[in-house]
Amino acid sequence: MKYLFCLIATLLVVLFPFCVKAEEIKIPGDARTRSILVSLSPHKQFIKKISGDFLKIYSIVPDGADPHTFEPTPKQMVAASECDIWFYVGEGFETKALPALESYSNRLELVDLRKNIDLILGDGHNDCPSCSHDGDLHFWLSAKEAQIQAKTIYEALLQKYPEHAAVFSKNFQLFIEELKELDTRLAQILAPVKNRIFMVSHPAFAYFCRDYNLDEISIEFEGRSPTPQQLTTVLESAKKEHIQVIVGLKHLSNKGVLLIGNELKVKVLILDPHHDSLSETLFKLSNAIAHPPQKSNIRGQ
Repeated sequence: MKYLFCLIATLLVVLFPFCVKAEEIKIPGDARTRSILVSLSPHKQFIKKISGDFLKIYSIVPDGADPHTFEPTPKQMVAASECDIWFYVGEGFETKALPALESYSNRLELVDLRKNIDLILGDGHNDCPSCSHDGDLHFWLSAKEAQIQAKTIYEALLQKYPEHAAVFSKNFQLFIEELKELDTRLAQILAPVKNRIFMVSHPAFAYFCRDYNLDEISIEFEGRSPTPQQLTTVLESAKKEHIQVIVGLKHLSNKGVLLIGNELKVKVLILDPHHDSLSETLFKLSNAIAHPPQKSNIRGQ
């Protein structure tokens, strides 16, 4: 009881300024010895691909929330302390919560999914302003980098649950082959593309662009929607580059991309970067780039 009180007190101090509504993590008592926590929903699928169904997997960031601005409640953090492993990615809320959890939870193992990732460092307007100075955090949106994350997850699960080594090993190899096949198919789809520049509401696809020699132009300015003057600049750039593909992200307002889409008469593709299926997200984007939608005379999206 004293231990739990200390943990709650510490987390209240750390997280008190961030009293926002969020779905609570509910971990059933009989699952606590085999519960895994991830910061982002896509990694739930990574873990399930390797572990099968015997683990309970929870995402701390609820569906529809922006990981860059999300902050967990102290109650969520107490629930998190009952998990075996937390696979984290380097978001701001994690850097505040992790030290407290590490100090007061003997059972929770922390695994950094940035391990061995060739992080993209920011150097211009099209960088994600909400990401760490140490690198862009959207590294799960890459079939190549996903293979590295899968290996990190596999090694952590193997160390924690060695009795399941045979299952983990078999599933891991199948998952790696699946990701390699995804990479090959995406490369084939994008190989003949001539216009390799697309526009996005938020620069989430830097790793995808690096993988296939593409460029994204962000409509955001320092993480905010563009002002009318900035919007004019972006529109001029879009016309200059003959932009045919405009992408909005599900968890954002997308006002800027919708305005640009209307001006260019280009239908905006709305994607969910946190969708459980990485392949579905990347196939939708790749097919849109390879086969841009026809221009529309209809104003409004």
